Amino acid sequence: MAQEESCKAIAVDFNQDASCLAVATNDGFKIVCCDPFRICFHSTSGGVRLVRMLFQTSLVATVGAGLQLTQSPRSVFLHNLSESVHVPALEFKDTVLNVRMNCGWIVIALETEILAYLLETMKCFAPIPSNRNPKGLLALSITSSPSLIAFPGSLDKEAHPGDVAVFELKPEGPQKGGVLNAHLHELSGVALSSDGARMATASARVEFLGGTFWVGRFSGSLSLPGPLLFFICPAKCASFAAVRSVTHSFCFFLFCLSLSSSHGTLQAVAFFPHDWFIWDRILSLYTGYFD
Repeated sequence: MAQEESCKAIAVDFNQDASCLAVATNDGFKIVCCDPFRICFHSTSGGVRLVRMLFQTSLVATVGAGLQLTQSPRSVFLHNLSESVHVPALEFKDTVLNVRMNCGWIVIALETEILAYLLETMKCFAPIPSNRNPKGLLALSITSSPSLIAFPGSLDKEAHPGDVAVFELKPEGPQKGGVLNAHLHELSGVALSSDGARMATASARVEFLGGTFWVGRFSGSLSLPGPLLFFICPAKCASFAAVRSVTHSFCFFLFCLSLSSSHGTLQAVAFFPHDWFIWDRILSLYTGYFD
């Protein structure tokens, strides 16, 4: 009982289809099934700062919290839960800030570069330079064909904090799709739809918060930059709240976008499509305040 009481959650994350919840704790991690709601796996191998689960498979990636020598924040640990097999850790020179997976790739964000591993062979391609990215902003499309990643990045050596770089991951190596001049100020969030056809971005300054969208799957290739389809200014814009995160999902005929801010607000916006490629009408808007 005392051991359960000392267990504290550090971070939580849904798997790609939201069927399971991965919880990083100070003594390990837990995998929780959402329906029915129950703990289906519990590891006490040491403090974990970040945990990612690949769909409903047995593959889980973790990053140590640095609370024990065996759980380094500069390492990514891959676990096969069904066979209790631990793949040798991926070691890096800097702290691992984010990890994303789909069925074809595992992508890792460090402060100034992005590394992509082909999941089948664990082949690592040359690091992709990024803008300084202390938040570890990284988005990966859920589908593996095409596999798109988005992160803070610029075309030239002079870094522009509001730029977003988009790459397509292919077996022969990452290919640059383009760079979007999304905002004038530092990015605070970037998210891709499950198929990689749309992107939402947010800046650290509320007056430049917007949704940047493009259609990029014509003939299997990217088409960037695409049109800016809408711009959102959230509640309390006069008080300059900082947008902390942006996430979105696509379901049937609705496109849903959620935003959280430093003022404890959560906004949910749903968009109704004029057709599959043009989003031109806000269907509903909800703003909630949390203490």
